Amino acid sequence: VGDLSLPTFAGEAGEERELAPVVPPEVTGKKAESGEEFPPFVMGESLPVVPSKLVKRIVKGDYVDMAELLKDNLELERRRCLSEGEASQGLLLQRSARREIPDLLSWLQCFSSCAAVISSCYPEKTRELWAYQASMISEQRRCGGRGWHLYDAMFRQQITSIESVDFSKLNQGLYATTFLAYGGKGQVCRECLSSDHSHDDCTLH
Repeated sequence: VGDLSLPTFAGEAGEERELAPVVPPEVTGKKAESGEEFPPFVMGESLPVVPSKLVKRIVKGDYVDMAELLKDNLELERRRCLSEGEASQGLLLQRSARREIPDLLSWLQCFSSCAAVISSCYPEKTRELWAYQASMISEQRRCGGRGWHLYDAMFRQQITSIESVDFSKLNQGLYATTFLAYGGKGQVCRECLSSDHSHDDCTLH
């Protein structure tokens, strides 16, 4: 069995300390108030720290572009915050060229951080988030193209609160206008209708 220890948070001096849960107990399981403050979220030693303001937006159910969670974009934003109030034209030019999500694998890494934050505040949503992630992988294989990226953005933009959304259910209207409309060359086994292998590789063939 793997390490099931709780996420850690960076302390003031850079050390790590365990906190349970990610938010104060009085707000666990309910939508955060607008003035609620949250500590930075650390999912693992080799993974980028999710800053407090992003943690707050995620827990509130506000839309967060997954590109904001890319490691280099997080570092760029950290440097911008450090230099705030100073003239730094070069840094502003860098920020205007923020890197976008290049592929599904990069999105999965970013969404894993987002899902970890949500699960720490809303543990009952853990299964739904895993299902959502698995659906993105499966449907991208089935349909191909970049429809998965558009679906994810549009789906999360419609969220009004974390409690009310069911991540495990595909929005069929969005599916038709994203996955199907912007699909490419996908893959479906005609023997078992799975999308993770070809007909020739199917054990039923």
